[in-house]
Amino acid sequence: MNGKHRIAIVLLGIVVCMNLSAHVKDGVWQVYYAADPPVIDGDMDKLYWSASTERVVVLNRDDAAPPDSYLDLFAAARLLWDYENLYVFVKVVDDEISSSSSNSYENDSVEYFFDGDNSKVVEAFDGVDDVQVRIEYQDTDASGVDNCPDGTVFAVADWENPDGDAYGYIIEAAFPLANIEVDSEAGSVFGFEIQINDRDNEARENMFRWWGDSNDAWHWAHIWGEAELTFFTADDASSVLGTSEAPEIDGIMDAVWADESYVIESCTYVFTNDDVVDGSYTEIEDWRDLQMEFRMMWDSDFFFLWIEVIDDEISVSGANAWENDSVELYFDGDNSKGDVFDGVDDVQLRYVWGEASGGTENNVFSWGELEGGFGYVLELAIPFADLNIIQDPDLEIGFEVQVNDRDNEIRENMIRWWGSDNMTWREPWRFGTVVLMSWCCDPPWLLLDTLDWPDCREVFAPGDTLKVSWMTNSVNYVEIYISFDGGLNWEPANVIQSPDPGPRRLLISDHPSDNCLIRIQDAGHPGNYDISDPPFSISTGSGIAEKPVQPLAFGLGSNYPNPFNPSTTVSYTLDRSGPARLTVTDVLGKEVCVLWQGFKSAGAHEVRFDASELESGVYFVRLESVSGVKAGKIVLLK
Repeated sequence: MNGKHRIAIVLLGIVVCMNLSAHVKDGVWQVYYAADPPVIDGDMDKLYWSASTERVVVLNRDDAAPPDSYLDLFAAARLLWDYENLYVFVKVVDDEISSSSSNSYENDSVEYFFDGDNSKVVEAFDGVDDVQVRIEYQDTDASGVDNCPDGTVFAVADWENPDGDAYGYIIEAAFPLANIEVDSEAGSVFGFEIQINDRDNEARENMFRWWGDSNDAWHWAHIWGEAELTFFTADDASSVLGTSEAPEIDGIMDAVWADESYVIESCTYVFTNDDVVDGSYTEIEDWRDLQMEFRMMWDSDFFFLWIEVIDDEISVSGANAWENDSVELYFDGDNSKGDVFDGVDDVQLRYVWGEASGGTENNVFSWGELEGGFGYVLELAIPFADLNIIQDPDLEIGFEVQVNDRDNEIRENMIRWWGSDNMTWREPWRFGTVVLMSWCCDPPWLLLDTLDWPDCREVFAPGDTLKVSWMTNSVNYVEIYISFDGGLNWEPANVIQSPDPGPRRLLISDHPSDNCLIRIQDAGHPGNYDISDPPFSISTGSGIAEKPVQPLAFGLGSNYPNPFNPSTTVSYTLDRSGPARLTVTDVLGKEVCVLWQGFKSAGAHEVRFDASELESGVYFVRLESVSGVKAGKIVLLK
């Protein structure tokens, strides 16, 4: 609902709006974080159900004619990331697959374009981090793929209906972020494009892209789109973000939807003739026939939903409500997923297009139309009380969304978020799962506020007390640790099970050191923590030491031994906590080893470098952090 231009007018009391690129915010594809790495096997893991998804349907402007039909060519791409890889799952609808050409670009294939620093050099590649990768349907491993970044893993698979007839193919790939030169941290923006080549009738008849319509993408990086790594996490249970501001239920997208929710794309089509096809399109005429995506939020009283349905024929002429164009919602308040509805908190709700009544007794909803006759919008606020749900952060709820599509005077199709079987209306175990997150538009954060030094001292004697306080948006259970060696080792000091952020008093033990640190940590999520900076000292004996604290100096220490064979210890110091990267390169600047990559606390650190697989010669250790870059020479003698 951002990025692409959205128009809103009022026509006969119904809001008319248009947006066909919901995962694009301010022109940038929002890439969600993978809670667990997907298995690269061509099978869509459940966390892809919550991935950011875009249709790849921008027709190459030079094509003589568009594809014959939806079955001729259609594609959708799903993106995820973690601190190692960018995951791209592409599903292509294609009724004729061919690899008969000697030119790879003329065969059925998927092309990926990356510009790691998003420099967008005009009418050229920058020769540094701009890369085009083409994976053909016939490829089996990276050895046959031109320009394939080192470490890339992919799988190609057919997708089929129950009778075993293939209607297209899947390419699932994991691209190492380091090797496509994309910074592995939330907020990183990089140039990106994806292209589908369709070989029919012994020629490349069509190309579809996500962003641009020009066939110059293969050598002009400036015409690619952009993608951004975000904090929003995709998991088997999809996250529903808490909101600090309730949207106005009027069928017009308020800014709060864009700021405090993320889009979930539909995944499965269900056919009323009992031919159940997981994710297939065999009875869908074209991409305008039926598509669905939705957003969710919650506050202390309501579960909010924004649902967009692309539908080129809207009808309510059926005698039964379920036969008409409509939206059905399913809730299982305790996520018990029973075989039958339990009569307590298992609920089915139906909203028929254009009707003013439906759903629960006290829910509020509004309809809107997508501009140009593309379909409709449904915006809802459903009281938790109507669902017999006692809302609570981290509460898991069984959930499903279904859209009924009436075409040609019958309910021709259904599309759902989670299930592919037309038994959801009586079997809750077929629902998906969502979880209420206790934070709004940011992940839970924890920040040390102060370390209260008595008498403004930064040097303590055994028996002194140190007061620790912090700030947080939602963390209630905080663990406190102390380190006497700059963060290499930590000892528990206290556990605080209270929303009160302090201050808490810590008794200083008899452990002399000039490099002491305090760490506070979310007890439920240890990766959420903060560390004091700068270090403080503990003196020997009683009394207040006069020795000033020496600030940490960012840099590399001397590795020992040097020269070495085959291993050596590399020492380095970080003057403040944060993301850090320690690598080894050869004399030409080529990276040969990553010794560390990720968050690192301030202090002195060591890592062992094993060069058993390398040849004798001069190498360079390179340290990068928020404080800068340092490099040092090492010599391997075998």
